[in-house]
Amino acid sequence: MNTIQEQWENFKKHVIPHDAPEIQVTSMKQAFYGGASGLLMFLMRLEVDTEAGAQMLEFIRQELKIYWETQ
Repeated sequence: MNTIQEQWENFKKHVIPHDAPEIQVTSMKQAFYGGASGLLMFLMRLEVDTEAGAQMLEFIRQELKIYWETQ
């Protein structure tokens, strides 16, 4: 299983400088988990067995894709 903790560790390894101060690491971890929590709350409101739910998931995928392509 690919856990949120594993995703965080991968993010930390590839994004945060190894010499970053602990406050930066802590703040980024809080933001990372905050984003995961926000997405979970959003997804829990979806009716995933419906076409509308599938369309919303595709919308989220596209929104994230556009964000990362413009960074």
